Amino acid sequence: MKARLNEAEAAWQKAAGAHSADALRSEVTDDGYLKSHIEEQLLDEQSDLAGRGGVSSTRTELLQRRLADLTRTIDAKSTALAQQSAREEDLQAVLTASRESYETASQRLADLQVNRGARSEWLRVVDPGIVPQRPSSPDVPLILIGALGLALFGSLLYLTVSFSLSRGRSRYHPPLRIASHGAD
Repeated sequence: MKARLNEAEAAWQKAAGAHSADALRSEVTDDGYLKSHIEEQLLDEQSDLAGRGGVSSTRTELLQRRLADLTRTIDAKSTALAQQSAREEDLQAVLTASRESYETASQRLADLQVNRGARSEWLRVVDPGIVPQRPSSPDVPLILIGALGLALFGSLLYLTVSFSLSRGRSRYHPPLRIASHGAD
C-alpha cells in the first residue's frame, strides 16, 4: 500500500512539474494576447495600405505569417493543455484513491495491533438478551387468583383431614369394663 501511494505521489509530482496545466494555460493566454495585438497591427497596416492605394507590403505579409504561426501554436498548446489537464485529473484521482486506501489499511493495522493482546479475552455472546418494552411488575389479578386457589386447596385439605379424624374417632369403641361379680 505504501509503495503504491509513493508511486502515485511521484507520478503526480512528475506530471505537475514538467508541463503543468497552469503553465500551459498561462502560455495559451499570453499567446492569445500576442495574437490579438498582431491582429490589431495587421488591421492598422491594411488600413494604411488602403489609404495609400492598395499596394501590398512585406510588413503585411510578415504579420499574416506571424498570425498564422501563432494560431497553429495556440491550437497545439490548447490540445496539449486539454491532454495535460485530463492527465492531471486522472493522476489526482489515483492519488486520492491511494491515500484513502493507505489510510484505511493503516487504521485497520492499528486496530489489529491494539486488539492482538486482548484477542484471548474476546467474548461471543450467544444470546444477547432482550430489554422488555414495559417493565415487569406484579400481576395483581394473577396473584389474587393464586391466593384464592391456595386458600381453597388449604380449606379442602383441612376439612378432609378433620372429617377423616372425626369419623375415625366415632367408630372407635373403647373396651368395656369387665364387671366383677362380687362385691364392689
